[in-house]
Amino acid sequence: MANRMILNETAWFGRGAVGALTDEVKRRGYQKALIVTDKTLVQCGVVAKVTDKMDAARLAWAIYDGVVPNPTITVVKEGSVYSRIAARIT
Repeated sequence: MANRMILNETAWFGRGAVGALTDEVKRRGYQKALIVTDKTLVQCGVVAKVTDKMDAARLAWAIYDGVVPNPTITVVKEGSVYSRIAARIT
């Protein structure tokens, strides 16, 4: 069962959450998603479940996989720069 939590934005989590992703992206009118994750989740195939859904829905995406535990301000700035660059690439 998918759960929905509303903070400043909406967060989907739990069983079925990936299935709700593309509907949420389309509902908001977004044309591209930035997937923020770590290298381990990319390597073990978890992120592919998300990108496969995005591809099937013909939605553009980019991946930032520089997330680390307790990130420094440098890592946060790197992610911020990447998000601006990724937004310009289609």
